[in-house]
Amino acid sequence: MTPQPDQPVRSNKVARFVGELALRLPHSAPGTRVAAPELLWQSAQHADPGPLVQAWLAGEALPAPSARRMRL
Repeated sequence: MTPQPDQPVRSNKVARFVGELALRLPHSAPGTRVAAPELLWQSAQHADPGPLVQAWLAGEALPAPSARRMRL
């Protein structure tokens, strides 16, 4: 079995991350950023990816996921 963090992220979760990034990027410091796959997976674990995107753009510690998911 593949560990949960190594499984693909659903396209709608990636789209939510990109939408939040598009809203917040113009108001952040200039520079080049690369979103790692781990960041996208962590964003998919949040109900609202906005605080995670804001913290990532500001270079702050990333918030913990809002709720743990259990896979059966």
